[in-house]
Amino acid sequence: MVTLISSFYNEQYLLPWWLKHHKKIFDHGILFDYFSTDNSVKIIKNICPKWEVRPTKNTNWDPRTNDSEFMEAERQSKGYKITLTTTEFLVGLFPKLSKFETAYEIPIVRMVDTKPEKIPVYDKPLIEQKNVGYLDEGFRKRFLHNHPDGAYSVGRDRTHHKRYKIPLWVYKYSYSPWTKKLIKRRLQMQKHMSDEHLAQGWGKQHKYDRTGLQKEYEFLLKTANLKTWNFFY
Repeated sequence: MVTLISSFYNEQYLLPWWLKHHKKIFDHGILFDYFSTDNSVKIIKNICPKWEVRPTKNTNWDPRTNDSEFMEAERQSKGYKITLTTTEFLVGLFPKLSKFETAYEIPIVRMVDTKPEKIPVYDKPLIEQKNVGYLDEGFRKRFLHNHPDGAYSVGRDRTHHKRYKIPLWVYKYSYSPWTKKLIKRRLQMQKHMSDEHLAQGWGKQHKYDRTGLQKEYEFLLKTANLKTWNFFY
């Protein structure tokens, strides 16, 4: 059993690609709804009808309570599990996984849209249409594990478990596809973050306004070590 755990708020733009991609990989999914008002739930029920949609117990998007809810779901799930956001696509081929308690470290490739005029379509996988990015060589990782829970630091970028390498990557679509819908999706997160979350300096990427996002995107186009990532399922 391999379970995908995530949360969502008005993610109807990315969800069709994200669900179609991951339903081929995972046996089960647990998705927490953060008070969505769009068609997100309907899209999930249509594409992955057997996956669980749970209302969040939290009132705001705070990394500590969010992580706590994720780890509670992990403790309820047998076998391997991974927690991803709707911008994150797991890519690669699963090797034989250990039967012992193990955590695999998965690096993040941050995708940057070098051809924003080319609008992606839903009848083709997003990772085939938008596959230019750069390897995030910082501390941020994702983890596939079969421990009771991930024992994460705040934000789930690190874990206290011993980690092993595995030939998997996470393609993170923060700046790709660079469309009005993705930008709107980025901006909507601000109103769901708690005041304490903002005061602690967490989630700085969610504080940008439209101008700030555009400047960051243009900066990455010029400075990031961009290349095409062609590892598809």
